Amino acid sequence: MRILIEALGPPLEEPLTVWQLEALVRLEPLGSESTVWPGYISAARQQVEHDTERILIATPCLVTVAYDDEPWSTPEAPQWRRVPLVSRVQAVRTATARTRVGAAYPLPAWSFRHQGGALTIAAPAATTDRIEFEVVLGWEDAATLASLAPGLIQAVGVLAVHFVTHGRDLVAMDGAPVEMPFAYRAAIQPWRVESIA
Repeated sequence: MRILIEALGPPLEEPLTVWQLEALVRLEPLGSESTVWPGYISAARQQVEHDTERILIATPCLVTVAYDDEPWSTPEAPQWRRVPLVSRVQAVRTATARTRVGAAYPLPAWSFRHQGGALTIAAPAATTDRIEFEVVLGWEDAATLASLAPGLIQAVGVLAVHFVTHGRDLVAMDGAPVEMPFAYRAAIQPWRVESIA
């Protein structure tokens, strides 16, 4: 089972406000800087989401579960399977199955369960190639995130302050590595997803 997640829009809100970032930086934005600071917050959130492989605050997403010709039901695997998502599932808006020949049909509500932040799906028809769910992933809002995962808020804050004080262009995210602040690495470490082969 392969799972692909694509954000369909922005989150409900950012983890920090510009006012909170001002308090962290202990500076007020000068002139046009105030229009750039929300971008620093957004960029910091996106980097934390990338590094922890989880959506932080309620964001509409398309989750695609592809089967890759693996048998769905075996003696070891029951008819119902949990979709291993790292982010909390807030709501399922639609569920669509796609066949190997490209036909699409909506899944009936009984064929998937959304409970306790997790998503479970029933064995699909044999011709199903993938199932696409339009869902809302992440914690409900910034206040809930701050109370349940304060380290993630801290990571966004540390990184946003780093962007403000050093300039975002000095931190290479996908290019040559540049040392990130130690506090950032420490804040996200408990939230990283480690793969064991």
